[in-house]
Amino acid sequence: MKYAVMITLLICTCCSNPKSNENILEYFKWDENKLREYICRPTDSTMKRIFVSQNIKHLANEATDLEYVMKTVDAVPMNKGIERYYPDNQIELISQSLFELDSQDKPVEIKAQIIKGGRKSIADTSIDYELLYKFKVDSACTLHLNVRLTFNLQFIDSLKLECLFVTSREKLFLNFNDSRHDTTLLGESSRLYAKGKGLLYFEIGNTREKEIYRLKQE
Repeated sequence: MKYAVMITLLICTCCSNPKSNENILEYFKWDENKLREYICRPTDSTMKRIFVSQNIKHLANEATDLEYVMKTVDAVPMNKGIERYYPDNQIELISQSLFELDSQDKPVEIKAQIIKGGRKSIADTSIDYELLYKFKVDSACTLHLNVRLTFNLQFIDSLKLECLFVTSREKLFLNFNDSRHDTTLLGESSRLYAKGKGLLYFEIGNTREKEIYRLKQE
């Protein structure tokens, strides 16, 4: 269930050394409603692609919701998440979903129960989340996810951009009420956001092997 690790891409974050006048939202958003393509080349002869869309919604209380949807090259949804950004540089995870395929290969949305979340300040040096998924197609399976995120705001000379570097450590518990054995998976990944440009790359994988997806340059 490699896709389970990918949900942490959609949990946005704060930075460990914020500037007092920094608007953290400027690191995460890109052109509204623009679909982005991210490419991974595990070898010289192969290529994998993932598409990510972002929808921006401005709320009456001056907060801003960012909704992400991650899809395969065949336009099948994999993950969906909504984060809320407040004017005082606090953030909140509003919803998080995975998708299963049913017997007709149609996606079925599995919305997470957010056990540990709430509003977070960008002054925090790390953020912990706890989520629970109860699958519908594979009804004998549940996924319990613990995530710890750490952050570093820095200027990257090679890009000539102010960037936000996010490191994620995940612990996933797959529990079954049939003949399958319960499984614990460890994941570790990182991703890079640039001010005014949004997500530049992200990793998928575990502590032993990873795939790096980079934004396709136009």
